[in-house]
Amino acid sequence: MDNLPVPFSIFDKISSLKKILEKYKSSGKQTVEILIGKNNGPVMIDLEKVGHLLLVGWSMSRKEFILDTILQSLLTRYTPEDVRFILADGQADLSQYGDNPYFLTEVIREHDKAISALKWTIAEVEVRYKDFEKEFVRDIENFNVQSKEKKPRIILIIKPIEYFSNFSPNEIQALIEGISSRGAKTGVHLILVTDKINKNIISSSILSNIPNRIVCQMTTIKDANDAGAKEANQIKSNEMLLKLQDEKLQKIQMLDISEKDIKAIREYFKKYFPYTINYKEVVTMPSVDGSELDPLFDQAVELIKPLEYVGASLLQRKFRIGYSRAALLLDQMEAQGFVGPAIGSKPREVLKK
Repeated sequence: MDNLPVPFSIFDKISSLKKILEKYKSSGKQTVEILIGKNNGPVMIDLEKVGHLLLVGWSMSRKEFILDTILQSLLTRYTPEDVRFILADGQADLSQYGDNPYFLTEVIREHDKAISALKWTIAEVEVRYKDFEKEFVRDIENFNVQSKEKKPRIILIIKPIEYFSNFSPNEIQALIEGISSRGAKTGVHLILVTDKINKNIISSSILSNIPNRIVCQMTTIKDANDAGAKEANQIKSNEMLLKLQDEKLQKIQMLDISEKDIKAIREYFKKYFPYTINYKEVVTMPSVDGSELDPLFDQAVELIKPLEYVGASLLQRKFRIGYSRAALLLDQMEAQGFVGPAIGSKPREVLKK
């Protein structure tokens, strides 16, 4: 494994992954492959091929082992220039990785910050499509080959989706629909984790955009059938079923990632990154109390007067500001009665002329 990134490679420190990955030879393509388990050798998934993933299994089905395997295989084989993460984890399992240069923000637990991160991700998808237009390319693979500016793949993990949907189900669902339908070509990938398929939480639109899934042990035949793998209520707790579009169902064995392995990663980053990591302002969405308006507020109101609808992207382009500030401006204009409430990723209605 001499081709591993340095100094980010900590391959030799993680014995459980070393043994399995030594048997795997990369395809050599300009893409990102993730390890999910083993079946007479490592089972890898090409992100370019699958786009997004749905990870399903009852609450005690050891889904966190699969996420650990995915995360560690990426951390040990790629650099932060290749792949970055946004992790929304209502159960705090993933926060044990500590400060990490691959993370765009700290591990998210609050639902309002999760919504902010989803909105930021939608905006990033739009920015990438505009950059593709300038280079006359259609996707991230061709962009990274042709452009001087290489874009990393962004993997957004939401675990479990039920936790965050309990607070703002319609908004969360609308934002995820937007990312699942348009994100993969730009190198933005979703891994949604859920206990079972509930269409009140995961819409038919999301399911159609995420046909590839990993199904762990399920407790009932109905839940297994809803997940698209009727055998899932018969497999062992350390097994999973891989259901890829147009391919036969595969039974895969989980890898047992130890606390020692996770500690090795945390200690490695503490050694090479002893300073505080400056995360992007993905989740900094100040509350709007109306007492202190943005200095651009009056100009923004003048800008939207002749419009019927306005979105954050317009404010970003006009005032050359970041997404967080543009979204805050919209919230302040809503509080003052100039625009309507947010409905997912759709532009807001302008209420006052």
